[in-house]
Amino acid sequence: MIVAFPAARTPPKPDPMPTGRAVLAASELSTACALLVESFRAMQVAVADLQETCRVLDSDAGEIHDQAGAVLIGIAQLSSTTERFQDQLDAIIDAAFR
Repeated sequence: MIVAFPAARTPPKPDPMPTGRAVLAASELSTACALLVESFRAMQVAVADLQETCRVLDSDAGEIHDQAGAVLIGIAQLSSTTERFQDQLDAIIDAAFR
């Protein structure tokens, strides 16, 4: 009995002219990435602000009540920006694997 081996397949050549749908998808992905980067930057700013607020709290400068409120506001801002970043990241991942 003789078994023939399959011929090696050559990979398909990329289309030199992307279709309108591919261009649109790339544009949407680029926009989504830009929004994601901006959300990440906002999250970094919130972290830096919270660190500074905690440093002031640790230094015992000013009233503790005002400082504690500032820390809580910082935590809320960080939570909000982190949630926004995660939502955008989830949306990009969902869109990429449709």
